[in-house]
Amino acid sequence: MKRRRTVHGMSEVQETALWDCVFETGTDFFSSLEPLGLNYWQGVPEPVPIDVQDAWRRLGARFLAARALHPSPHPRVPWALRELGSPR
Repeated sequence: MKRRRTVHGMSEVQETALWDCVFETGTDFFSSLEPLGLNYWQGVPEPVPIDVQDAWRRLGARFLAARALHPSPHPRVPWALRELGSPR
C-alpha cells in the first residue's frame, strides 16, 4: 500500500493504529483518539458519527489487511465491519 499523509499530519499506518480499538470493538478503551480530539471511551454513539464513518472509509481496508496478517484463534467480525459494512 502507498504511504500517504492523512488530514491529521500523520501516516495512514499511524492513524489506523489510533483507530484500531474503535474499529475492533466500537470503544476507545485506551483513549487512543485523544490526539485527534475525539473521545469514544464509553463507546461510539448511535447514529455513528461522521468522523467514525469517514475514518472507516479512509482506513478500514488498511485495518482489515493488518488484521488478516495476525489471525486470532477466536475470530469475530470487527465492530466497524459489522456496523458500517465494507470500507470501500
